[in-house]
Amino acid sequence: PAPFRNPQKDGKRNVFGYFGQINPYKGAVLALKAVEHLINNGFSDFRLELFGNVEMQTEEFKREFYEFLDTHRANVTFHGRYNNADVPELIKLVDWV
Repeated sequence: PAPFRNPQKDGKRNVFGYFGQINPYKGAVLALKAVEHLINNGFSDFRLELFGNVEMQTEEFKREFYEFLDTHRANVTFHGRYNNADVPELIKLVDWV
């Protein structure tokens, strides 16, 4: 079984995680759109933790990605590349993957 994050005192499980390539074709962009949707609808008590490689993407994609991160730094953290062997420890940071 995968390890899990110990909830805060309030018991909330509001930390989402994405593990994989950061590109226009995978779920990372959908996760970023979900962040925007939640914020635009008055939700701010959550975090998205992104783990993955964005370096092989176009300069335009990277620019937009980093601008999004800068705008939403209160809710999104980008951790960058990771080794598969580290996933059990990294997954402890999130509630939902």
